[in-house]
Amino acid sequence: MDTIFWIIVAILIIAVILSAIALYVNRKRKVKTDFYGLFVIGILWLVIGVPLNNFAMIVLGAIFFVVGLVNNRHWKENRKNWKKLKKKHMIMISIIAALSFILLIAGLVIYYLVQKGTV
Repeated sequence: MDTIFWIIVAILIIAVILSAIALYVNRKRKVKTDFYGLFVIGILWLVIGVPLNNFAMIVLGAIFFVVGLVNNRHWKENRKNWKKLKKKHMIMISIIAALSFILLIAGLVIYYLVQKGTV
């Protein structure tokens, strides 16, 4: 159990460092709110929160859903097509997707090993 604690701590530290780097790089760039993204996140959090009986997720999901839905006239403002992205943004998105997939697989392997009792 002690090993899992340190793995979680390491993942959190990496996430904080990557977030700090992203905030530092984009500190002067103004970003408009993506209301369509809030709408989608709200739906997902509602759907996930109900079976988990997680009140916080349900409430936040409902808030995101309503805010996104009320501002549906702004949905097309921030929509970007993969073909319209710059090459460096395509590379960054691909790297983030690959790292997310690797972390997902690592988490599943660790979960399997813990359930099996080898860790």
